[in-house]
Amino acid sequence: MKEVAGSDATWMGGLTVAALTVSGATAILFARRHSAHASLIAGAAALIIDVCMIFSSVALSLPLALLLGSVVAGLGFGAGFLGALRSVVPLAAPQERASLMAAFYIESYLANAVPAMAAGYLAQQIGLVETADIFGLFILSLSILAIVLGNLRRDGSGAAKTPETPRAECGRVCKGP
Repeated sequence: MKEVAGSDATWMGGLTVAALTVSGATAILFARRHSAHASLIAGAAALIIDVCMIFSSVALSLPLALLLGSVVAGLGFGAGFLGALRSVVPLAAPQERASLMAAFYIESYLANAVPAMAAGYLAQQIGLVETADIFGLFILSLSILAIVLGNLRRDGSGAAKTPETPRAECGRVCKGP
């Protein structure tokens, strides 16, 4: 935000982070009404839009567009996070859910922390805007891949392919996925 707005106003960066987190929480509230698949696809689509908005806002030095990009990023992250969570929890038996959630949150924190540390290092080496471009292209690529692969897992009726007996419905530890 500092580079795009050309201002040292700390509150502008804080507003961007606040917009990201508030819109993420809002997305989770709305995504609860939809299937895991719909949430995942909506989240990936929002991230595609977000990256395009951020690229444009940086190229054109538009701070308001960057702030709106943060809102869209939060919507994408919130919907995607809930969709991912809702797609794995039903596959675990009740006695396996605590372990599953622990692994899910460790993976989630690592998936955020490692790229952030890499971006910090890379920004010092090649510059902030260039680093943002690389990470934006990476997010764009993964989001497109998520939509393609997510839709390949659907059968002809539009319903997601799922195991015949989800682990959570077995009442005991089931064999299979």
